[in-house]
Amino acid sequence: MAFGRPRPTSWLTALSGRRRGDARAQRQRAAAWSVLGLRPVPTRERNAAHTLSALHYPAGVDASLVARIAERGVYVAGGLHPAIRAAYFRVGHMGYALTRTDFLMRCVEAVAGGLASFGHEVDGEGALGAMLATLQAGKAS
Repeated sequence: MAFGRPRPTSWLTALSGRRRGDARAQRQRAAAWSVLGLRPVPTRERNAAHTLSALHYPAGVDASLVARIAERGVYVAGGLHPAIRAAYFRVGHMGYALTRTDFLMRCVEAVAGGLASFGHEVDGEGALGAMLATLQAGKAS
């Protein structure tokens, strides 16, 4: 039995893999959000969380978007920061959902449908295509 320096354990390897998955999901969703015309709250990519998208409401869309997305079976949340609470919403993407492309697609479809319900012009198919292209590019690398 050795009592020296501990060896890296499997949980470190697992955590590293999870972080890569979170970062991949963020890139996939960012591609979709861009096509939908949604602007991220963080002004620098390095400040964006891998497990959460914080997105400004587009012009003509308000906080009732959260409920309209929920009507489509996907749950997102309103903003938290007191200074801009009514100006943005949050989409979480972490854990088991990252392993399910169908979950990610359903989320993008629900957000696109919610935006469309305001009369906002959206390209839901284009957003899905951008997300899937980013997914395929990630698998190739």
